[in-house]
Amino acid sequence: MSSVAEKWYRSFACANADDLLNMIDSRGPCFHGTLRPSRWIFRGQENVDWQLLPSAFRALPDGHTNRDQISMEFDGLCKFFNSADRSGLPLPEDSQATRSLLRQIRASLAVSLSTECHWPPNELLSILALAQHNGIPTRLLDWSWDARTAAYFAAVKVAGRIRSSSAGHPPVSSERICVWAISLEHIEPDDPRWGRTSLGWEDHGFFLVTAPSAGNANLRAQRGVFLLHKSASAIKLAPKFTCRPIEDKLVGSQIELLQFTLPTTESPRLMRLLARDGISGAALFPSYEGAAKAAQEEMLWDQTVVDGDEDNSEAPRVAQAPQRVTSAAPSE
Repeated sequence: MSSVAEKWYRSFACANADDLLNMIDSRGPCFHGTLRPSRWIFRGQENVDWQLLPSAFRALPDGHTNRDQISMEFDGLCKFFNSADRSGLPLPEDSQATRSLLRQIRASLAVSLSTECHWPPNELLSILALAQHNGIPTRLLDWSWDARTAAYFAAVKVAGRIRSSSAGHPPVSSERICVWAISLEHIEPDDPRWGRTSLGWEDHGFFLVTAPSAGNANLRAQRGVFLLHKSASAIKLAPKFTCRPIEDKLVGSQIELLQFTLPTTESPRLMRLLARDGISGAALFPSYEGAAKAAQEEMLWDQTVVDGDEDNSEAPRVAQAPQRVTSAAPSE
């Protein structure tokens, strides 16, 4: 984990699950001044050391070129598109124009004389978002409009590993989980003061990408949304592919990024508190599979009553104020 001096964003070390939920609440100290609740998006990660890196950019082979990278992403998208199409599943923005565009991109990547490519084209963003949500590696990164949903995904696997470690399995590798929050003020401005004439996506390269939630119960329940960093100019295909995590790309920008961390040992309690608020596998995966997830998640909950916070007591738990980790801007 980076030292405190290397962080340019604000990071808050929460002592317990109650503190975390208080901090990420829309009425909490970090967001109470936000006029609209849709000005922030959230992402949960089970390991605080993990970077904000899209799935398509992880564990890449040495010597990978931009052509190799785009070809890999494009092949995954086409396989998803063709499999869904053969299964009779509706695809967003599907048309003969979209199918023709896919053929054109394939032909362009196959010709060695092609020197550059605009990737991904805007016409494919909805399909790309749907593919990402269903596990296809893309350069989109999953986020949610709901902070508690992000907290659930940060905690659920860790809580399972804590239960497994108590039964003699390997312990959890990270000491803290985290929830990230990123402001949309300069990414998707909805106020004339933040208009694109003064700060457009060409200045920072970040797009907010959505996929149709109609017919996609999981995406709708999870309030899923995606973040894409895209160059305004065409990508040169020959150079070696390089990537940086989102937190590095945001250095020096006006986009605000927050991080809330929590000890992994608090994950079982966090799962129980979230379930009490209606955030569970049953809610986020509305299906029989989700109902089974919720039933299994109950076995992950902590069994410790703290300050009479069970149903037989109306007294709320008084949460300890979280520790603010002060940040310092990196040297130029």
